[in-house]
Amino acid sequence: MKWIIAYDIRDKSRLRKAYQHLCQYALHLQNSVFLLQGDRKFYEECKEKLWEIVNKEDDVRIYELPENTEIHNWGKPILPEGIVFQHGIIQHQVEKDKTEEEVNNENNKKNSE
Repeated sequence: MKWIIAYDIRDKSRLRKAYQHLCQYALHLQNSVFLLQGDRKFYEECKEKLWEIVNKEDDVRIYELPENTEIHNWGKPILPEGIVFQHGIIQHQVEKDKTEEEVNNENNKKNSE
């Protein structure tokens, strides 16, 4: 599942806290815009902690994206060259064409060594 989280937070202290919080859960796309990928429980955990930071004078919007939504990017790349975001993980470009199963098998193999 994917969600777009965007915010306009007036207080600089809350703005910094919200940014730092979301960086732990989501991919920073643009100023005040994040892409969150994960299951519903991961999303709810992120959202509940975010609600503890913001208040009524702030504007936070969360948009749930349909399951197979393609995300297109024009202009400045989101990630540095050679890095891709696939299967909910940031990876090197050489891994981008691998299936989720191949990536998981390789990670399991690395962890068992």
